[in-house]
Amino acid sequence: MQTARDVLTPDALALLQAVDQTGSFAAAARELGLVPSAVTYRIRQIGRRRRGCACATKRCRERWKP
Repeated sequence: MQTARDVLTPDALALLQAVDQTGSFAAAARELGLVPSAVTYRIRQIGRRRRGCACATKRCRERWKP
């Protein structure tokens, strides 16, 4: 059963989509009108809430590229 903690908010989904489409946190930040550190912070929050790796570090993201 899903809990409120497991459900992503529309803002979180938009953030993840922007990162996916632009390919970087910095480009997603520009697209969303945020500073890159805010994107990193929010991605980490999503990962903590979902109890998994948010791949908020460059090293982690590079390891998981398709």
